[in-house]
Amino acid sequence: MSTALVEIQQENVLTIFSSVNGLDPVIDEIKSLVEDFEHDLSTGAGRKRTASLANKVAKSKVYMDELGKDLVAGWKSKAKVVDAERKRMRETLDELKQVARKPLTDWEAEQAAIEAEKLAKEATEKLAAEFAADQEIALLLDEKFDREISEAKAKAEQARIDREEAMKHQAAEAARIKAEQKAAAEVARVEREKQQAIDREIQARANEAKAKQDAIDAKERAKYEAEQAEQRRILAEQKAARDKDQAWESARLAELKRQQDEAARIKREEAAREADKRHTDSVKTDAMNDFIAIGVDPANARLAVRALAAGKIRKAGINF
Repeated sequence: MSTALVEIQQENVLTIFSSVNGLDPVIDEIKSLVEDFEHDLSTGAGRKRTASLANKVAKSKVYMDELGKDLVAGWKSKAKVVDAERKRMRETLDELKQVARKPLTDWEAEQAAIEAEKLAKEATEKLAAEFAADQEIALLLDEKFDREISEAKAKAEQARIDREEAMKHQAAEAARIKAEQKAAAEVARVEREKQQAIDREIQARANEAKAKQDAIDAKERAKYEAEQAEQRRILAEQKAARDKDQAWESARLAELKRQQDEAARIKREEAAREADKRHTDSVKTDAMNDFIAIGVDPANARLAVRALAAGKIRKAGINF
């Protein structure tokens, strides 16, 4: 059987399948071929060779299973031993098939994980850049607030100085021009100073209230912008996680489809072999009946048909 890793001579089939653990040498030979196989996953051709190895292990399983089934069909007395050996062989080669393909399966999973990690890293870096930009804006707003406070204080001080200078000038003018009205002027000056003090107090309180409100507004803006940046970071992480899960799921579905396709192909091959066997058996039966019809003993007829089918009769044979 050219598509299988090993081939069993027909004359040895009965001995192998009728012995407990009789398939061990064959299984060991397949196992050795799998273990000694050099995987090259860096190229498409190398990955195809790995997949082909696993496929040949599967075909070897089908091939030997068919040999056992053929024995069981004509060897009912030892069916239990053969079936047990077939089951053990199938399970062992199923495991070997997984071992044969494991490097390729691991490589495919690793490639999917690398791609998902790359997407997550890109999303995280983008979010980090946006967060850094938001922080810089917040710092600029704080600097602007401090500058406005300093300018307000300077303006208030200058206004106070200007008002004091104006008051002194007015007092001097009043003393010079209206000395006789000194008492009245003094009263007027005191009243003006009181009013100015009240005005300064009102202005100072207004400035203080404005400064506090500006500070509150700036902090609220910074807090809101920081919350928005954090929300964007969380959404990016969630998207990266979803993308990673989707990559893993795609890899899993691809492997499942490959396994289903392999099972369907094996089933088709089994059906073709069974049909070929039925045809061969039918031809042999017709030939044996023809021998019997011309007077050959049934046992000798069977022997003659087998010899013809095996090509042991020179210049004669059976056309299947």
